[in-house]
Amino acid sequence: MCEGSGRQQVCGIINGLVPESDVLVHCKSKQDDLGVHLLHYNALYEFKFKANFWGTTQFYCSFTWPSRIEWFDIYKFKRDAGKFCYWMIKPDGPCRYNRSQQEL
Repeated sequence: MCEGSGRQQVCGIINGLVPESDVLVHCKSKQDDLGVHLLHYNALYEFKFKANFWGTTQFYCSFTWPSRIEWFDIYKFKRDAGKFCYWMIKPDGPCRYNRSQQEL
């Protein structure tokens, strides 16, 4: 992977469903498959990377919980570069999450 000279970016995903629901998270980009992770309620999964030189870095994730599967672009360079990139998975989809203020 050709990395840019920028700062390291961190993305985080929090299971914000209901206490009884775990969610399977599988994130990848064109170059990297980050594997499948099981998140219990309120658990956090984080990953770090550097955006490529061309500004085209994109990570997308699948979220699977009972009777449902969703896909979402968790990181898109043009939308997220240099920004706080934490998302809470809710029953109606991912919501950007301000971790420092613990608010959606």
